[in-house]
Amino acid sequence: MDFGLLGPVAVRRAGRPVAVRSLRQRTVLAMLLVHANEVVPVEALIDALWEDRPPRTARNALQAHVGALRGRLSERPDRGLVRTVPRGYQLLVDRDRLDTARFADLVRAARAARDAGRPDRAAADLRAALALWRGPALADVPSAALAGTAAALDEARLQAADDRVDLDLWLGRHAAVTGELRARVASHPLRERSWEQLILALYRGGRRADALLAYRDADARLRRELGVGPAPALRDLHRRVLAAGRRRAGPGRGDRAAPARRPARGRRALGGCRRLPGPQRRRVAAGGGPPGGGRQPAPPGRPVVAARGVGPGHRRGPGVPAGAARRRRRGRRRRAAHARRPAV
Repeated sequence: MDFGLLGPVAVRRAGRPVAVRSLRQRTVLAMLLVHANEVVPVEALIDALWEDRPPRTARNALQAHVGALRGRLSERPDRGLVRTVPRGYQLLVDRDRLDTARFADLVRAARAARDAGRPDRAAADLRAALALWRGPALADVPSAALAGTAAALDEARLQAADDRVDLDLWLGRHAAVTGELRARVASHPLRERSWEQLILALYRGGRRADALLAYRDADARLRRELGVGPAPALRDLHRRVLAAGRRRAGPGRGDRAAPARRPARGRRALGGCRRLPGPQRRRVAAGGGPPGGGRQPAPPGRPVVAARGVGPGHRRGPGVPAGAARRRRRGRRRRAAHARRPAV
C-alpha cells in the first residue's frame, strides 16, 4: 500500500486509489503518516482533530475514527497497519511506500551527485523528486496542527526546484527554464532567488533588455510589498548585467571606461623637461613611456632632455613630485647664503 502527502492525502492499494472521504479520518491518517513508524500520543491526535475545543467524548470519538480508518487500510482488520499502543497509535509503513520519504531520498541523492561533479545525474534526480508532487502538501487537511509541516514540505519543494534550475542554467538550458521561472515569480513574487534565476536565464539567452526589465519589476514589487529594495545578491547581479553591456558597447577593461586625457602642451608635452649636457646622453622623461615601463632611452636624433628637478646626484623619494624637490633645494641654498652673511 502506498501513501501520499505531497498534495491531497492519497492511499493506493495495488495501484488503485482507496477513498478516505471523512475529513477527521484523513486528519488522523495524515498525523500518523507525518510520524510514520512512531507512536503518536492520543493528546496530539485530539488536538489535531478539535484543536482547543475537544468534546467530552473526544477519546471515544478518536477510537471510532481510528477503527474506521483501520478497516479502510486493510482487508483484514486484525492485521491492520494501524497499531494501538499504550500511549497512542502507530502506523507501520515502509519508507519506499511514502512519497515524502522518497522525495527526501531523491533530493539527498541529487545533492550528493552535484557535489561529486555529476550535474546531469543530479538534475535527473531532482526532476524525479519534483514529479512526486501533486499539489500543495496536505492540501485537503486544514488542521492547524499540520500547518507547520505542510509549510515545511512546500518550502522543501521550492528549494529542490531552485536547485534543479541552477543545474539547468549551469548546463546551458536557459530557454527551457524561462517560462517556468516567470510562473514562479508570479506565484512567489517575494522570492528573490527566483528573480535572480530569471534575470540570469534571460541574460544568458541573449535577452539583456528583458533581464533589466525583470530586475525593475522585482525592485518595484519588493518596495511596494515590503518597503525595502532587493538584497545585495540581486543588486550585484543587476550591476553585472549593466557592466557587461557597457563592456560590449565601448572600449576598455572593467566596468568603467578610463577617462580620456587632455593633450599636453608646452613643457607638459615634454613632461617638464630641460636639456642636460654630457657625453652619455639619454632621454629620461618624467612619466614617459608605457605604465610600469620605467625610464625610456631617447630615439635617435632627438634632443636629450631630463625631468626638471631630477639631475645627477639627486634622489627623489617615492611619491614626491619634481617641483617639491626643487623648492626644497632652493630653500636650502637661501638658508646657507643667509648664514654666510656677516652679522651687523
